[in-house]
Amino acid sequence: MNKTYLLILSFIIAGLFSGCSTHSIKIDTDKIVLFLKNKSEPTFHYSLDGYTPHKMSKTSFGYYYEVKKASQFKYFFTDETGLIKADCPLIEYDDFGGYNCIFDM
Repeated sequence: MNKTYLLILSFIIAGLFSGCSTHSIKIDTDKIVLFLKNKSEPTFHYSLDGYTPHKMSKTSFGYYYEVKKASQFKYFFTDETGLIKADCPLIEYDDFGGYNCIFDM
């Protein structure tokens, strides 16, 4: 079983056991779509562009942001209250008391 199938399987299992997950990821052939359920408009930040803030697009179930497909990057979400603690499959703690989510294919 290759790493892609293991990653997808881990997302499915995490989704089944987390109930109403606040965060999910869809991997397409040329892009990665990150979804987030949040009450207010979130901003997406990721390591591949130096954590520049990106406004997320609204859908009927929450918000999403698309990035060019990459094998690994770190990211986090914020809103007007600060850092959003999303349900991420992999995390690393930072030096400021928060954490970054890790996407790793």
